[in-house]
Amino acid sequence: MNCLCDLLQIQHEGVRKRATNCIGQFAIILSNKQLQHLMTILIDRLKRSTTNRHDLLVQIQCISNIARTVGNKLSTNFSQLLPILQTYPSSLDEDQSKDLENEISEAALIAIENLIRKCSNEAKQSIKTIFNLSKHCLVYDPNYHYNSDEEEQDENMEDAEEGWGSDFYDDEQDDDDDTAWKVRKSAIKIIDAIIVSCPIQLKEYWTPFMDLLSKRFVERDDNVKVEILETFQTLIKASMKVEEEGMGGQGFGIEMKKQRSYAENISNIYP
Repeated sequence: MNCLCDLLQIQHEGVRKRATNCIGQFAIILSNKQLQHLMTILIDRLKRSTTNRHDLLVQIQCISNIARTVGNKLSTNFSQLLPILQTYPSSLDEDQSKDLENEISEAALIAIENLIRKCSNEAKQSIKTIFNLSKHCLVYDPNYHYNSDEEEQDENMEDAEEGWGSDFYDDEQDDDDDTAWKVRKSAIKIIDAIIVSCPIQLKEYWTPFMDLLSKRFVERDDNVKVEILETFQTLIKASMKVEEEGMGGQGFGIEMKKQRSYAENISNIYP
């Protein structure tokens, strides 16, 4: 265990990546006591890796791999890990996109997603915090401003100047190289994890989730847009399942019948 942890601090990127994957698989055979010892080492390093961003990225990726393989054994670490991990995407510079910071934030969001899928009971206690984090990251796009008036004006300009090309072609190419979309995509996956892992909470958060996703249909990146549409579909299916089954309780089912159906709520958003 100590040998693998030491490999995470080697400068060679390829070695660190292999060590990260190896620790994720190695965690499967560890006892609870050994696993907690490993998590103590990683969390301590995570707290100390404030200046070396590359080292910080490795520690987050390692925790994410462990959460993916044996996340169900990390329930006692959930309340400690969530505040630390959410710090990085929450502190992103909204005016400037930096590839390394985007990569760190993406890794942190993936780690949170893995924890939610494996520790659903603990995630239920933090659903409001997780929702606010997803909402913040979902609109993170420093190199682009979503303005319908400007979009309409741009379309008119393109029609008027068709065949003349664009003086801003190079700038558009630079936007294509932006990695901020990875942060937004990871934020969507967190919402999907909440929907799948905490379906009973849809009673309270159905409308906020629906509103948040529907407003992001303007997303410009195809990778993110596909995730938004798929998550929107997952939300509708999960909501209707909750309505049909009443989540196994007669009292809950009666209360649901008194409310407007999810289908009716959808029609209000999309008449």
